[in-house]
Amino acid sequence: MEDAEFPQAFCYKVLTVRDEAEQKCEIVLLRSYRDGSKEELHRARVPISKTDEAAQIFVAGLSKKVNAEFEEQNYSAAKTLAELNALAHIHGWHMDHVWIAN
Repeated sequence: MEDAEFPQAFCYKVLTVRDEAEQKCEIVLLRSYRDGSKEELHRARVPISKTDEAAQIFVAGLSKKVNAEFEEQNYSAAKTLAELNALAHIHGWHMDHVWIAN
C-alpha cells in the first residue's frame, strides 16, 4: 500500500506463533516497510482455538480502517521448519536464510 502518510509504501502482516504447551497463540499486527523495518501495531494472546477468530477481527478492522482487501497466507499446518519452508514456497517466499535459535 502507499498513501500520503507513507509514500514509500508498506504492507500489513498478521503473524501468529502458537505455544502448544500452554495452548495459547500470540497474534501480532505489523506494518512492514520497503526498507525492511517493521512497526508493531497490536499484539494479543488468545487460546489456540480462538486464533482464527481473533485474526479475522484484526483483519476486518484493518480492512475497514484502510479500505483494503487482504490476501491470506495460512502457515498454521506447519509443525516443522521443513513444513514451513514448503508452505512458504507455495506462496512465493524463499526461506533458505531462516535459522532456528537454540
